[in-house]
Amino acid sequence: MNQGIRNADCTLFHKEWNEEARRDVWNCMQLPGVSWYSKKGISVGTTGETAEDTVVIRVYTQQALTVDTGDIITPGLVTAQVNSSADILRQFPDSVKVMRVRDNRRGSPQMRHWRIEGE
Repeated sequence: MNQGIRNADCTLFHKEWNEEARRDVWNCMQLPGVSWYSKKGISVGTTGETAEDTVVIRVYTQQALTVDTGDIITPGLVTAQVNSSADILRQFPDSVKVMRVRDNRRGSPQMRHWRIEGE
């Protein structure tokens, strides 16, 4: 039974507004057994070269996943109390910012997943 390539673990840092505290709070969720594919690249423009590194993460689940653009994903299973995206990037410099989220929970049950693209 093929369930996609599961070559990594990662942790999702999701930002939510806390009305009581009147500020954003960051919650972390460990995601074991994901597919992690990264591609390094550059683009050349009038101002010079710009890095265009991208990451595609597939989270194989039939359940709902709370993830939004602007959230941050770091490789590995980690736990941390953070107050900002800067805190996350300082502690986990290999993290990526979520740019796109696609719900691919259709088709055969073993292939249903969330596709998360980041930079």
